[in-house]
Amino acid sequence: MRMLLCNLFYSRGDKIRVYRAKRSLGSERYNPLNIGYRSVISSLDALIKDGLIIYELGYKDLSTGEGRVSTMVVSDKLRGWFEAVDWDYQTAELLPEEVVVVRNQSQTKDIIDYVDGPHSIWLRERLKEYNNLLNECDIVVVGKNDLIQAEYSDHCLKRKFVSYEMHDSYEGDLLAFGGRMYGPWCNLNSYQRANIEIDGERTIEVDLEASHINVLYRLITGKPYQGGDPYKLIVDRVIVPRHIVKQMATIMQFTGSIQATTATLENHYREKDIPDTRPTKEIERSKEYVNLKLRLRPSEVIEAYLDKHSEVAHYYLRGKQFGHNIQQIESSFVFEVVQQLTSANIPVLTVYDSFIVQERHKEHLMHIINTTQPVNRNMMTIEDVI
Repeated sequence: MRMLLCNLFYSRGDKIRVYRAKRSLGSERYNPLNIGYRSVISSLDALIKDGLIIYELGYKDLSTGEGRVSTMVVSDKLRGWFEAVDWDYQTAELLPEEVVVVRNQSQTKDIIDYVDGPHSIWLRERLKEYNNLLNECDIVVVGKNDLIQAEYSDHCLKRKFVSYEMHDSYEGDLLAFGGRMYGPWCNLNSYQRANIEIDGERTIEVDLEASHINVLYRLITGKPYQGGDPYKLIVDRVIVPRHIVKQMATIMQFTGSIQATTATLENHYREKDIPDTRPTKEIERSKEYVNLKLRLRPSEVIEAYLDKHSEVAHYYLRGKQFGHNIQQIESSFVFEVVQQLTSANIPVLTVYDSFIVQERHKEHLMHIINTTQPVNRNMMTIEDVI
């Protein structure tokens, strides 16, 4: 309860993200006060019951992937109590939140402790600089009649890695897997993201086209794929829909065989419910996949894709662990771009493999994207995880 009250006091009336998940809040690295989820939930319920906070319950739309976390805001009643008991900003100690997060590779995704090494120490400092820059900015989503629909503040963006229990005597738990960074704007759809403003300026979103395969090409050849769209595929005069090729390539990043890729692809496009409640776009794509199978076997499409990209084909079908290593290289490439923009005092928001900047910085962003090379800062080659 004291932890929630201190956060409400320091928020100065801003919304605070809160979570009701029934899972561990982590080790001392992530949870220095050793607080349990049960006490968080019961304290939240007590604050709601007594009218001390204004609480908005979050949601998750499983059909679209869009969602919003739960938030709380100090109420007038609680603000009056703070004044009555004479709270001030020297009352509580501020503890820095861990921004280099490691989770296990199981479905529970529990966060785990690790031994700090040069990479994690370096990365923590860079993330601190990035968060400090964002916290100096006004970031809002503007709706109809220029009304603010959402605003983002008190940023603490993290990079989240996956542990495969690989250690050495120097680095500890290697940050070689995963590493993506998720901001609250990742939950917005493309229309909402187009209405983001930073410090009152319109923004533009720039996507890393064919991100994961182009990162692999950059790693091997020093430049992206030079033959046009890497997901354009024609097999026996049949044009394979691009979304199928892209989905297949993503799956191959984490599976260990053509058979496993085919099975996962089938599951992705199959009808989940009767009647089918999926968005129209997903239903149409499933129909395209069914029609494609009448003309080509999925294995033929997979083999044609690997033939087209023979230079990087050995990076596919290596299994889940290898896929997370590729994801780390991709996420580190994104973060290299973020660092360079941060050093130039240019705020940037990332949405997986795209960047949102003020319109006037588009050309500078494009230059950085085109001249940046993938970097593996923990000195681990991708072959080490085979």
